[in-house]
Order: sequence, then structure tokens, then C-alpha cells
Amino acid sequence: MGNIYVGLTDYDWYCTLKSENFDEVNFWRPGGTPFRALKPNDLFLFKLKRPYYAIVGGGFFVKYSLLPITLAWEAFGGKNGTSSYTEFSNRLRRYREKNRIDLSNPYVGCIILTQPFFFEQEDWIDPPNDWPSNTVVGKTWIQKWVKESVFSKKYAIDWNEHQNPIKWCQMIKR
Repeated sequence: MGNIYVGLTDYDWYCTLKSENFDEVNFWRPGGTPFRALKPNDLFLFKLKRPYYAIVGGGFFVKYSLLPITLAWEAFGGKNGTSSYTEFSNRLRRYREKNRIDLSNPYVGCIILTQPFFFEQEDWIDPPNDWPSNTVVGKTWIQKWVKESVFSKKYAIDWNEHQNPIKWCQMIKR
């Protein structure tokens, strides 16, 4: 396993997807900035923005694609973390306005993740102490932090016995 990426998301996206049992999700990026931080099967963790400020789940990276907004909805539907195309496009527009991204851009960046898992609130994990407060979209972390903070301490998982991402996911979901 290579890099581990911690991506920032919002509470609505988390709640919508946590209530489902999808085999994959689209962690979309409103501006379509290319995503090159991970290789297939690398771990992608979900971290809620303030005021929650916690790691609340994750998934395993499949690929990044830049898709027309309509195709992203057709391909992923509710796996985008919204219940309708209107809600998806409205949320996309809201983030683009907030971040001064061209509203006429017909594309959305799609970080496709498989085997998503979502923690119950009592299992949320505090980010590392040195997490930069000015992080806007996410940050790559090395395995050591995940070994020590996410898996070994929180879930008592022996890293050496569970190097397969599928096994990690199964252990986390317990």
C-alpha cells in the first residue's frame, strides 16, 4: 500500500452516504482539479470540515475521472452523496461560488472509491495534531500515522496481518 489521502467533505455528504450500502462512491471535486495523490487500492479517508473536524470513514481509490456533470450524475446517481440531480447540481454550484470556481464549467472531478465505510459518531477519529488548519481539500499522509492512530490504536488491528485493503475494510466495518 502506498499513500493515504485524507479528503475534506461535508456533513450532508457523509450522512447521505452513511445511510446507504453502496459498493462505491464518488468523492467529487467541484473544480475538476486533477487528483494524482493515490494509486489504485490506496486508502482514502473522509474528514469532516469544521465544526465536526473528525475522520468519519473512507474507501479505496479506484480512479480519477473528469466527467460532464450530467454524466457524473448518470453514472453515480445517489453515490454522489445527494438524492437528486437538482440537489447535486445545486451543491456543486454552491461550492463553486464559495471557492470562486467558474460556474460555466460543465465538468466535475470524480474520485471513484470502492468499498466505502462510515464510522458511527462515537467511533469518529480526531485528525493528527499537526493537521494544518488551512487545508482546503485534503492532504496526503504516510502509512505511519494511519498505523498508529487509525488502525492500531482505535481498532487494535495488527498492520502486519492486515496489509490487504479488503481485509482492512472488513475489520473497520465491525
